[in-house]
Amino acid sequence: KVTVGTHIDSTMTLGQWCDEWIRGYGRRPSTVRTARSKIARFSPLADIALRDLKTSHIRQWLVELRDEELAESYVHAMYKQLRQVLADAVEDKVLIDNPATTKAAPPAGGKDHIVVPDADVWAAVNTAPAPLANMILLARFAGLRFGEAHGLRWANVGTDSIAVVEQRGGAKLKTTASK
Repeated sequence: KVTVGTHIDSTMTLGQWCDEWIRGYGRRPSTVRTARSKIARFSPLADIALRDLKTSHIRQWLVELRDEELAESYVHAMYKQLRQVLADAVEDKVLIDNPATTKAAPPAGGKDHIVVPDADVWAAVNTAPAPLANMILLARFAGLRFGEAHGLRWANVGTDSIAVVEQRGGAKLKTTASK
C-alpha cells in the first residue's frame, strides 16, 4: 500500500505476525498462555495479509464469534487482543494503520454477580472442614476472593483491616495495583 508517502511491501499474514508477536510478548507465563488461546481464535483471519486486512474482515469475524453464542465479555476480550496485536504491528511498521477501530469494537458485556444468601453460606460453613469454612466466611463477609482467602496469613490480619499480599497459598499478586 502507498498511503501518504508510506510504502509497506509485505505479504506477511496476520497468522505470521501473531507468531512473531507472541515470541516477543515478554509477560508472565500464564498471561502468555491466555494470549495464545485468544490468538488461536483469530484463525478465520490468519491467512489474510496484514496489508489487506480490513475493518470489514474484523466485523465479519466478530459476527461469527457472536453466532457461536459466546459471552459478550469473551468476544470483547478477543477483540481487545486482536487490537493490541495489530497496534504493535503498526508500531513495528509492518502495518500502516490498525483496522481494529474503536467503531468496530463489540460491547464489553457485563459481569453477573451472584450473591449467595446468608443461610446458604452458613449451611456450607457448618458442613465444611475448618480451613475451608474459614475461607468461605472470609470470601463472603470480608469480600475476599477464594485465592486471596487461601493466601491470607495471620501477620496480614489487623483488628480493623486485612492486607491481601498473596493469593492461592503463596502466589504473589500480579501487580502492585492488586494490593
